[in-house]
Amino acid sequence: MSYAGQIKTAAGKGKNLATYPTANALGDQLKIIARLISGGLQTKVYYVTLGGFDNHAAQVVATDTTTGTHANLLRTLSDAVLAFQNDLTQLKVDDRVVGMTFSEFGRRAISNGSYGTDHGTSAPMFVFGTAIKSPMVGKNPNLSDLDNNNLKMQTDFRQVYAAILTDWFGTDASTETATLFKDFPVATVFRAPAVVTAIDPGATEARLYPNPASATVVLESDWLVQGVKSVQVANMQGRFISVDSSRPTSTSVLLNVGNLPTGDYVLQVETTRGFLTKRMVVAR
Repeated sequence: MSYAGQIKTAAGKGKNLATYPTANALGDQLKIIARLISGGLQTKVYYVTLGGFDNHAAQVVATDTTTGTHANLLRTLSDAVLAFQNDLTQLKVDDRVVGMTFSEFGRRAISNGSYGTDHGTSAPMFVFGTAIKSPMVGKNPNLSDLDNNNLKMQTDFRQVYAAILTDWFGTDASTETATLFKDFPVATVFRAPAVVTAIDPGATEARLYPNPASATVVLESDWLVQGVKSVQVANMQGRFISVDSSRPTSTSVLLNVGNLPTGDYVLQVETTRGFLTKRMVVAR
C-alpha cells in the first residue's frame, strides 16, 4: 500500500502532452508510464505487453499479404511508440528514456501454408529513443540463405541486454557478466559504428607484428604515409581502451600494450585513405 501511494503521488504530479491513439492497448500503457516519469517516479524499468503475435494461421490476408493480423499488430506498436516518443519529447524527458522490445520466440521466414508462420529461432529487436546511435545493427537477412526455414541469427539478444546494462545504465563489466552468466560483446546500439571510407587493405598491404604481442606491437602499411587521424583499441566487449602510440617511421605505428590484460583485441587506425583494422592478441 505504501508503494501504491508513491505511484498515486507521481501520477498526480505528472501529465501527458501528446495525443495517444484510441483503441490502442499498448498506447494506453505507455501513456501511464510517460505520466509517471513526468511525475518523478524513480522506477528504472517499466514493463508493458502487446499480445497476439503467436499467429500460426491467417497472419496475412490471402488476397493482399501486406495486410492482415500481423500488419495491424505492427501498426498498433508503431502508433503507440510514436505517441510515447512525442510525449517524452514535449515533456522534455526523452533523453532519459530508452525503450526495447523482446519476445520469448521468433518466427520462421517461410509460410506454413495457412498464411501464417511457425515458431523460429530468430527475430528482430527494436530499441528506440534519442540516445540510439546505430539505426541498424547487422544486415538485412538473406531470404535465400536460410537454416531450416529460419533466418540466420546475427546478434545474440544478450548482446543487446549487455548494451542496455553497460552503455545505458552504466553497469560495470563484472556485474554485467554475472547478470547474463557470460561476458557477451556489447551490441553497438549506443555507439556509432565506424564509417569505412575505403576498403581495408589485404594482409599483404598491412602487417601487424609481433602478434601475439606482450609489450609492444607495430602496424606497418603504406596507408600510414599520408597521415594518421586516430588509433583505437577495443576489447571483445566493444569497450575502447587507452593505449600509448607513436610513429617510429612514416609507414608504421607502434603501440605499447604492456598494460593490457591478456586476450583478444581489435586495433583500428583511421588514415586519410580509410580504416586499417586488425585482430590483435596479447599473451604473456
